[in-house]
Amino acid sequence: MVIELKDGRELVTLPDARALILGLTERAQARPFWVYAAELLLEAANSDRDLGEVSLQLRRALMRDGML
Repeated sequence: MVIELKDGRELVTLPDARALILGLTERAQARPFWVYAAELLLEAANSDRDLGEVSLQLRRALMRDGML
């Protein structure tokens, strides 16, 4: 999973995605699309789950917030 953000940062690993989500304001983190992304991320970190769904939801959330 490699996601390049508008500001040049890259999300390459699950910890990268985690750090990005935790770096959002509390208000942003509470938005449904980020809540769902965080849930999928936790599931993926605790299992052998395919990262495709995580990547897709992260991209959706990033697009909604204008970061992608």
